[in-house]
Amino acid sequence: WICVFAMNQWMVDVGSVIAESPFVRAMKECRSAVLMLDKVASSLTRIWCLLELFIIVSQYDSTLQWTTPNITIVTPMGVVGSKRLSSAPVVAALQNVDSTKGRASNCADRRQIINYIAGKREHEGLQVVENFLAGTSALPEIKVPKMLDNRFDGDHRSDGK
Repeated sequence: WICVFAMNQWMVDVGSVIAESPFVRAMKECRSAVLMLDKVASSLTRIWCLLELFIIVSQYDSTLQWTTPNITIVTPMGVVGSKRLSSAPVVAALQNVDSTKGRASNCADRRQIINYIAGKREHEGLQVVENFLAGTSALPEIKVPKMLDNRFDGDHRSDGK
């Protein structure tokens, strides 16, 4: 993954509230975002990337004060939605994101982020995850909003035809 905020990933103080973390504060200063995906969409396995994607597509108005979830998705082949690029695998990867499988270097960060995405108190411990694993509750999925999904409709093939 690429951290354009140039933060030391090993020494970032997340703080006690996700909405006040350095990542979210930096995102509030932006007007749009770029999601860079490799061939296997490995960015979508990192919990911090999933948090940023969740905020952009689900809380763009309330948390970021954006008017739309303004995100451009880029792969090594180019911008998703362009005539040169097949968007089907990327859209499939986005639609199959599972935030419960997101990885983090710091277990406490991971728990806090999963709780945030689930709409629970961030420091609730592992109860949210334990309930999910026990089958007594579900975590929300990160869905591609219809307005983003429509951007990738059509037959955009990688052979340029």
